[in-house]
Amino acid sequence: MTAQNPTGGSTGRPAWIDNPIVRLVTRPLRDQLARNTAPLDARLAALEKRIEEIAAESAWTANELRRIAPQTAALESRLADLAAAAEPPHRADDAELEASRQLLDEVRDEHRKARLRLSGVTHFEDRLRKIETLISKTTHPSRF
Repeated sequence: MTAQNPTGGSTGRPAWIDNPIVRLVTRPLRDQLARNTAPLDARLAALEKRIEEIAAESAWTANELRRIAPQTAALESRLADLAAAAEPPHRADDAELEASRQLLDEVRDEHRKARLRLSGVTHFEDRLRKIETLISKTTHPSRF
C-alpha cells in the first residue's frame, strides 16, 4: 500500500514511511546524516569555487597562447630568414665577414628573445598542469 497525496494521487512511497512513530525514530538519523554531510557540503562548495577560479585562469592562459601564437610564428619566420641570410660567402673580405658577424649576432639576439617568450608560455603550461593535478588529487584522491 502506498501513501496518498492531498490531491488524491499516490505519492509513490510506502504508507509506513508517513507513520508518525517512524518519523520520530528516523529524525535522529536524519539529523546525524545532516551533521555528517555538512563538512562535505562545505568542502564541495569550496572546490566548486576553486574550479571556477581555475577555469577563469585557464581561459586567460588559452587566450594569451592564441594571442602570441602569430607572434611566435612570425619570429620563427624571421629566424629562418636570418639563418638563411647568415650563410657565409665562399670568399669573403673583411667587410663581408664583419657583416656576417653582425647578422649572426642579430640571429642570436632574435633567438634569445624567442626563447624568452616561449619560456613564458612553458611557465604557464607548467602552472596549468600543476593546477590540473591538484584538482585531480582533490576531487579523486583514490587515484593517487
